[in-house]
Amino acid sequence: MKRFIDAYRILDQNTADPFDVDQAFYQGAIPGLLRHLDPHSVFFDPGQFDQLRQMESSTQKGFGTVVSVLPGRVVVLQSLPNTPSEEGRHDAGR
Repeated sequence: MKRFIDAYRILDQNTADPFDVDQAFYQGAIPGLLRHLDPHSVFFDPGQFDQLRQMESSTQKGFGTVVSVLPGRVVVLQSLPNTPSEEGRHDAGR
C-alpha cells in the first residue's frame, strides 16, 4: 500500500494536467488491482453500489429477464414466468 500511495503522490506532484482522484481510483486503480488479484470479481464504485443496494431491496418488477453483466457484455440467463419477457419470447416463435 505504501508503494501505491508513493506512486500516487509522485503523480499528483508532477502531472501536467490535474486529474479527478475519484475517477483515478474508482475507474482505474481499484478495478485494475481487483482484476489482477481476482478476475472473477467486479468492483462497484460508491454510486454503482448504491444502485445495487436499491435494486436488491426493490419490489418493483421489470420486464422479467434475469441477466448477468460481464465485462463488455450482458448475458440473458432466463425469462421469468408470467412477465412481458416470457410473453415476448413465445410471440417470437410464432
